[in-house]
Parts: sequence; C-alpha cells; structure tokens
Amino acid sequence: MKMFNLPNVTNEKVDLGDVEINYFRVGTRKEQTVLLIHGWPETSYAWRKVAPLLADYDLIIPDLRGLGGSSTPAAGYDKKTLAHDLVRLVLEHLSVKSLFVVGHDWGGVVAFFVAAELGRRCLGLTVFDVTVPGSPSINFSQDGRRWHHRFNQQEGLAEALVTGRERTFMTWFYENYGAKPGVIDPDAVDQYMKSYSISSRLPASFAYYRTIEDDVRNAKSVRIDVPVLALGGADSYGRGEECVASLKDYAADVQGGSIAACGHWIPEEQPEIVADRLQEFFSYCLGKGAIDRNNSVRV
Repeated sequence: MKMFNLPNVTNEKVDLGDVEINYFRVGTRKEQTVLLIHGWPETSYAWRKVAPLLADYDLIIPDLRGLGGSSTPAAGYDKKTLAHDLVRLVLEHLSVKSLFVVGHDWGGVVAFFVAAELGRRCLGLTVFDVTVPGSPSINFSQDGRRWHHRFNQQEGLAEALVTGRERTFMTWFYENYGAKPGVIDPDAVDQYMKSYSISSRLPASFAYYRTIEDDVRNAKSVRIDVPVLALGGADSYGRGEECVASLKDYAADVQGGSIAACGHWIPEEQPEIVADRLQEFFSYCLGKGAIDRNNSVRV
C-alpha cells in the first residue's frame, strides 16, 4: 500500500462488534504513537501529505465509522461513540499504552472526546480548524455561515438532493474552503469519492451533523487535563482564532492560534507547518510530563 508514500505501511481492519474500523499504521515507531483523525468530507487519505513528514513516529490513521473503508452501522455517529471506537482500536486491539491525539474538522471533535476518555494515557491533544459543539465562547456553526450544517441535518432531503451529485456537492467545499482553489487535487477528490459516492456512506456522513445535539450534551461534562494545541486557518472558511477560544472552555493548558495562507484544509494546505507545529508541541508535552512526574502531579 503506497497511500502514504512510505514503504512501511500496513492496512488492516478490526471488528469491534457493532462496527468494523479500517486503519493504516505508518512510520518507523522510533518515536511516540500518534493517532491522526480525519474529518468531513474526507477519509484517512487526508493525512497523506503529513504522514511522510512524521515518519519517525508510530502513526495510526483510521477511517471513522461510516467513512472510508470502515463499515456503516445505522447508528453511533455522535462524536463520543466515534471516539470510543478509536479508543478500543488503540488500547484493546493495538495495545498502545499512551499516545498523542490529533484531529481535523469532525476528527478534531472526535479527538476531543478521545482525549477525554483516555485521560492520562493521552499525552496531548491537537485540533485543527474546528470548535467544540456547544462551546460557551464560540458558535459552532458560526451563526449560519457554515450553512451545510443545517442542510446536512435535513434527513431525506439532503440525500435526495445530493445522491448522484456527490462530486458536485463536495467539490464546492474542496474548492471554496481552502485559501485558494485546487488545494485538494483531483486525485484526492477521486479518492474521497470512492467513499462518499457509495449509497450507504452518504447518509452515514450526514449523520455526523444529525447528532450535533448529542455532541453538545456530551461535551458539557468534559475537562481536558493534558496540553492542547488548537490551530485554525486564517483565510477563507478557516476558523482562525476561534479554535483556541473554544478549547479554552475545556482545558487550562491551551496554545495555538491561526495559520497564515491557509483555509480549512490545514493538513493538505500546509503539511510542513502542521508537521513542524506538531513536533514542537509533542516535545513540549513530553517535557511538561517529565516535570509533572517529578512533582507527582501526573503519572
């Protein structure tokens, strides 16, 4: 498998009972484990540019429930349940003891709940261009600017209007949510359409939006006790400084800001900056962990 342009890539599926999760494992494993979680309307392929730049790490790159090569159960699309899928994958199936958790778009919200469930097993949380649904400081749908939130929630209608037109519909986001058109190349669009044009996957992808009220309710009790890096794109539909503001509602140690010349598709628009910021953040987290252990604050 050459999806991530590296020789040492494995691709497997794990049956968790109610869902089968497809995932890739990439990297030399010289450094810590990193879980990379994609968003909508994408798949694990979204990390293809970042993975080679983090090749010394142990990268676990799954397809979320209902998307990519994973199965499409009828339910379970609230982000807490999606997070539990990945916690079971890394702890039970892969026997990972601790890891960094990174997510983009809906993957960032899933990462938020993964970090909450992992507790001290999470070394640090990174979210790219997303805020937490129900955040007191930030309106998740930007008061309607993200119009597709409400559209995707219209059960039956959204399917009727988009089925057979998946490429047209989703290409609008690929072209308009970046800092400039073409940041998601035609080969990537083809790869994503292999997933989203399958009849069972389109309603599954819309279910991510139809569970927002569950996400709001579930986020109310979350506190993140590990360091957080939150970065938004500065241009186009990028969320800019909103990401930091939102995560500060749930965590004390939050850093980040915005990335210039970048819209929403951060891992694909600015992979070098993503890799650099992640490695700087990982070093910060590990250094902080060593200090805290000496002070008997963290285990």
